[in-house]
Amino acid sequence: MIGEIKVCKYFSIILDCTPDISHTEQLSVVISIVSVDNKPQVKEHCMGFLEAEASTGEQLSALILKRLEDLNIPFNDCRGQSYDNGANMRGKRKGVQARLLAINPRALFVPCAAHTLNLVVADAARSSQDAIGYFGYLQNMFTLFSASTQRWSILKSHVNITLKSWSDTRWESRVNSVEAVRYQAPQVREALLEVKDKAADPVIRIEAQSLAIGKRKASKAATIAKEMVRYNLSVLGLGETRWTPSGEVKLPSGQSVIYSGHEEDGANHTEGVAIMMTKRKALIAWEPISSCLITASFRTNNRRVKTHIIQCYAPTNDALDDVMTWSGENE
Repeated sequence: MIGEIKVCKYFSIILDCTPDISHTEQLSVVISIVSVDNKPQVKEHCMGFLEAEASTGEQLSALILKRLEDLNIPFNDCRGQSYDNGANMRGKRKGVQARLLAINPRALFVPCAAHTLNLVVADAARSSQDAIGYFGYLQNMFTLFSASTQRWSILKSHVNITLKSWSDTRWESRVNSVEAVRYQAPQVREALLEVKDKAADPVIRIEAQSLAIGKRKASKAATIAKEMVRYNLSVLGLGETRWTPSGEVKLPSGQSVIYSGHEEDGANHTEGVAIMMTKRKALIAWEPISSCLITASFRTNNRRVKTHIIQCYAPTNDALDDVMTWSGENE
């Protein structure tokens, strides 16, 4: 391996730091070369892990230079360096790349494109109140279940895909956290309600109830509203409302509400789903699938549209912020 690197002469280095299970910072060192034995071929060789007492640019650059010296690989032949976007790595004055460039100006620095994209998307998400609340809701649910083996067992008894935490710097980790709720929203809610009923700690019971039927952010309401507007529909959040036995309430200006949900006291519904239509005749049919799922068919613009709505309900006034999940398809 060392001989192949020396034969190829020029190389680039890839570094990354991560703490191990003993909380010791480990610096991974990878050398990338272009082999020209038969045809050009990029090869990467792991040169091991170096224990870093500190993660400063000075300490890490000294470690890599010492490692190359021990392997008798001249750093002057280095033509590239690539790291993540941490200040200690890419810093213009005191980062690893700046210190190594000062020694070898030909060791051009190329930041990790995947990490850069993750940071850009994460920063963009932090500029949206909907996104902040949305991912905060997911994290609160994960924390509630993962903090107790008993609560985690309750969750596993209801779902096939467990909830996932997410990382600030790894946007793709949020995809996993979304999937568990997106495809199992009713089951996750049932798990929360079971925690509410079985938890001994009153604080946990209140938190579980709040996550299950309180102010929730399990979907970006702006997106839902825009999609439903395409079919001349809009979402309506409702608090504790007295409904007619047929489950329908007439509203002013010809608007209508179609409802499906729990009955807590006769016709007094306090949990459930609701659709508000701006055109009453658009409704073809609706069918309650469960206590938290309704399927409705509409006809708009000479098209038949079928929607599946999960927990479109909010006990607060800012209803559009509390819509849970909506998906639609054309028939």
